[in-house]
Amino acid sequence: MIKVVMDSGGDLPATWVRENDICVVPVNIHFGAKVYRDGVDMESTEFYRKVAEEEIFPSTSQPSPHQFAEVYRRIARRTGATDIISINLTSQLSGTHASSLIAAREVADEVVVHPFDSRSGSGGQGWMGLEAARMAAAKVSVDGIMERLQVIRDNMNICLVLDNLRFAQLSGRVSSLTATLSSLLRIKPLVQVRDGMMEVGERVRTRRRAVDRMIELVKEKIDDRLAMVAVIHADAPEAAHELLQRVQSEFRIKESFVEKLSIGIAVHLGPGTVGLVAYPVE
Repeated sequence: MIKVVMDSGGDLPATWVRENDICVVPVNIHFGAKVYRDGVDMESTEFYRKVAEEEIFPSTSQPSPHQFAEVYRRIARRTGATDIISINLTSQLSGTHASSLIAAREVADEVVVHPFDSRSGSGGQGWMGLEAARMAAAKVSVDGIMERLQVIRDNMNICLVLDNLRFAQLSGRVSSLTATLSSLLRIKPLVQVRDGMMEVGERVRTRRRAVDRMIELVKEKIDDRLAMVAVIHADAPEAAHELLQRVQSEFRIKESFVEKLSIGIAVHLGPGTVGLVAYPVE
C-alpha cells in the first residue's frame, strides 16, 4: 500500500485532502519566541490579524526530521503502508526536503519513504499531492507515480501578483531598495516560480494590468491544452474568485480550485497576493 504525505507549504482544499487521505506535516511559524504549527495552532485568519497588530515580523522554519519521522511511523502503523511518497516544498527555498530525506533514512526499517522535491509550493505542490494520492488509490506503482510527478513538475506554471514587496523585503527575498522603489512608484510586482526559485520579474503600474499580464504569461505556456488550474490568494478571496471567473473563460480547464495561500508562503509574499497555478493534463 502507498500513502502520500506533503508539508503545509502545499495548497489544496481541505475536503480533497481528507477524501484522498493525504497527510499534511505543518510548517512552523515563528512570532518572536512563540512557535505555531501552520494549520494546527494557527489558521490564516489569526495569522493576518497578528501581522496587522504585532510589531514582530514572523518567520518560518521547516518541520524537523523528527516531526517527519513521527508522521511516517504513524501512517505505517495506522494503515499498514509499505511505501510513503512525501511531496515537499521546493528545496531551493526551504529545508523541508532535507528534513524529509533524513527522516526517510531514520524509518527505513519500518517503511520505505520516497521524498520528492516539488520544486514548487502552494497549488503546484497541492496538485502533485492530489495526483499522487489518486494514482496510489488506483494501485499505480511507486515508479509510475514518481515518473508522473516529474512530468507535472517539469510542466508546472506558477505566477503571482503581490500587493507590494514589503514582506518579500522583510523575509530577505528582495533588497530594501527594490521594495522602496516599487512602493514609491506604486508598482505591482509579478513573481514567477522557476526551477524552484521565486523570481521577481515584471513590475506593472496597476493591479488590474498585473493580473492581465499574469494570465498572459501562464496562457503562453499552457496555450489551448486541457489544464489543471488553481487560484490561490493571501487574504484576498474576492480577487481570487474574480480571477477564477476570468481564467475559466480563457483556459480549457479539466479541474480547478480556489484556496488560501499557505501561511508558510504568505509570510514571504504578504496579504493581497493572488496567484495562478496551471499545468497541462497531457
